[in-house]
Amino acid sequence: MDVDDADTDAAPGKKHVCPTCLKRFNRPSSLRIHVNTHTGATPFRCPWPNCGREFNVNSNMRRHYRNHT
Repeated sequence: MDVDDADTDAAPGKKHVCPTCLKRFNRPSSLRIHVNTHTGATPFRCPWPNCGREFNVNSNMRRHYRNHT
């Protein structure tokens, strides 16, 4: 068995692979969000006036935003 075949067997359907840690994802969008953990990118900013907190995952920003309301 080829090494590539072993990777495919281990995670069927998860064809989007993080180049940094080799974690696999079903969707390219999930991989893009995951890569933020390696790069330190924080593209999701709290929209509350004068808050300005930034997050690497949109769901974390939304959870934070609920604290304002």
